[in-house]
Amino acid sequence: MATVSTPSLAATPKRSGKRDSAEIECLVERLLRQVDRPLTAYEIVELAARYGHSIVPMQVYRTMARLSEQGRVLRLESVKAYLLAKPGTDLFLVCGGCKAVKRVSMPSLSSALSQLRHRASFRSIRIPVEVHGECNACRDQKDRQSAVPSIDRIADR
Repeated sequence: MATVSTPSLAATPKRSGKRDSAEIECLVERLLRQVDRPLTAYEIVELAARYGHSIVPMQVYRTMARLSEQGRVLRLESVKAYLLAKPGTDLFLVCGGCKAVKRVSMPSLSSALSQLRHRASFRSIRIPVEVHGECNACRDQKDRQSAVPSIDRIADR
């Protein structure tokens, strides 16, 4: 889990009893804003608990459904995680190693998808395009690990 410094969350008054949906939306958006990667519902619950906020996964799922309908969050289907929506993001590069996500603006991709939808008479609901691979940091780490002989390779000599 990413290290998060959130004085605004720690300073938020905690109260017992039921929270209304607007309070949960605000909490979830602040948590997503604080991290540099998508979060699953369970990670959101865990992170909220660190700051004394008690919410359950079902509240997160309902909140995400509302925020998604409003265009405020996106769900990356392949990693089953959520992140804040940002206008102009057409593509998400997802690292399989560290789970980092890089947002990419590609007007040509957006235009091509729009033309394709129009020609197919298809009304899309959401279009996050995800490309999976390996970021430079993970690739460099793999290269360093493969450069160091393992005990098995030394024993085989």
